[in-house]
Amino acid sequence: MIIFLIAALFSPNTGLSIEPLPELSFDSNIEPDQIPIGIKMHDDLRYIEERINSGEIDESINWLKLEIRDTEQAYGRYNQALVYHLVLLGDAYSKQEDYGAALQNYRRAIHIERINAGLHSKSQIPIVVREARMLATIENIDAATDRYEYAYNVLERAHEENSLELVDGLYLLGNWYTAINDVYAARSMYQSAMSILAAHGLSNDEKALPALYGIALGYRLERFPPNYIE
Repeated sequence: MIIFLIAALFSPNTGLSIEPLPELSFDSNIEPDQIPIGIKMHDDLRYIEERINSGEIDESINWLKLEIRDTEQAYGRYNQALVYHLVLLGDAYSKQEDYGAALQNYRRAIHIERINAGLHSKSQIPIVVREARMLATIENIDAATDRYEYAYNVLERAHEENSLELVDGLYLLGNWYTAINDVYAARSMYQSAMSILAAHGLSNDEKALPALYGIALGYRLERFPPNYIE
């Protein structure tokens, strides 16, 4: 059955993805009394996010810049509410392919989140992953690797050794190692994920499919490196 499963995973028609994308949560550890009065955190920012995704970039950037300015003037440059605005501003610049500006805003968002939530706060992970992907886009592979690894290290600090919460992080890091053809590091990530799943009796669960796929793909890439695959 496992052989059949792995063979199916190599099929182009499976539609399976092993690229989990952590999203920025609008329900982070900010308490209601920490949200500045007058800032409509959820509705306004979700609306702006929709506008960015629909291609209304210039208007979204202008709105976000004004909100950032007003928030800074009223509550200071390190208020945690700025994190959401900065991340969306980074997303907007990313859509415009202004990767330098996107990175600048992601990094400032991470800095403010660390100030408010702690140096090793798990809430920074989705932003760090955005930063890593932006670095990968501009082909700064070493820096991207460093940020992917940092994101996982933060996740690892926040959970017990065999926590299921680590599995998606292992998949994300394994996917990155696979993308840069570091098949041995990738295999280690997928095998670690399988070990965690086995500890919870989930070796045959659907959650194990990305690990099985990643391990099988690693062996294939090891035998037939990308330079030899047409």
